[in-house]
Amino acid sequence: MAKKYLLFSFFFCLNIALIFLFKLNYFIFEKYTSFIWIPDFIFFVYLLKENFKKKEIKLFLKVFFVFFLFKLIGSVSIFNQYSNIKLFILDIIRTPLNYFFPVLLYLSFRDLKKIDLKNIFNCYKIILYLVLFTIIIGFLFSITVFKTYHGDRFGYSGILFWSSFASYFTIINLLILFFYNKKIENVHNLLLISFIVAFLVGTKAVYLFLGVFALYYFIDSRLYKSKNSYIFLSVLFLVFFIFKTQLSYYFSKTFKSLIDLYNNNDLQTFIFSYRNLKFDNILDFTSKNWSFVNYLIGGVNRKEMLAELSLFDFILNFGVIGLASYLLLLLYFIKKEITLKTSKFIFIIFFLITALAGNFFNNTVIAYPLVLLLILISRKKEVVTQKNI
Repeated sequence: MAKKYLLFSFFFCLNIALIFLFKLNYFIFEKYTSFIWIPDFIFFVYLLKENFKKKEIKLFLKVFFVFFLFKLIGSVSIFNQYSNIKLFILDIIRTPLNYFFPVLLYLSFRDLKKIDLKNIFNCYKIILYLVLFTIIIGFLFSITVFKTYHGDRFGYSGILFWSSFASYFTIINLLILFFYNKKIENVHNLLLISFIVAFLVGTKAVYLFLGVFALYYFIDSRLYKSKNSYIFLSVLFLVFFIFKTQLSYYFSKTFKSLIDLYNNNDLQTFIFSYRNLKFDNILDFTSKNWSFVNYLIGGVNRKEMLAELSLFDFILNFGVIGLASYLLLLLYFIKKEITLKTSKFIFIIFFLITALAGNFFNNTVIAYPLVLLLILISRKKEVVTQKNI
């Protein structure tokens, strides 16, 4: 295979560029850019070809083929839900690709050399600086194209789009930086900046994670034993108390959409942002169109009928058998990475947030930072000896 770090870095950067192009077209011209998944489809085929002789890749390919059959059979059973044959073909190709691309990417790059891992991380930091800069600039000057949402709702994601991807990128970035904040040069400052800027993204998934993340960091770093921590918290509380009227006005204006959502609906609808209301339509659809087999292997038009809750959407696409098989496959491939205390925290929190937030598998771009995180976790003993990685 060509230099692995160049391949990884190139396709990662290409994905970010295409995501921003998608955002520009949508925000300015209100048009969808439909071809952004094609480079990763090409990369997927290339990785299979280059790594085909590996035992774990052969296992992966067998499982992938089974899931492809699940999707094909399930989609055929609800073929009348597709407006044309093109959408049908795209769905049975893209859905398995989206779900399995992160696994293949990890299996193909988990054995990176130290220097290659360092080069990928340096590329990642350039992307991160660009993301942070565009979020801050977007917030300071209210630049529409750098917003998270196309509308009045507060949130700035810079060059990132969609809101789900902005959320996952923000969360994974904090986990990457936190996991090695004492091992990577200057990463503590970058972690602090990333944590502060994360508040500007404006999604509930990020805010949920920030609360859990701050609590875990406080306990894990034993900040409760530091006097400076209590001095900082006291000063912060005092500032909030003195400026509570101004802050209350600012937050009520800035987060008006979320406040209205909370005031006008029940707690469940607020947490799930109306996703829970989609269940009625989905249950009606499955009761009318699904047989017993569909509950086992799925059967849905991904573009038209998803709950935007990752676990439930997985069942819609691949059924109960598919979900169980996929989780077992993940545990088999990353079992060594979930033995450490910190990595257990990472996987549990990330699993819960993806289950609630959804849309994790709607595009392949999130695979790149996720795989970088997994590689860093798996290489912990090696990375701690590298001051500049």
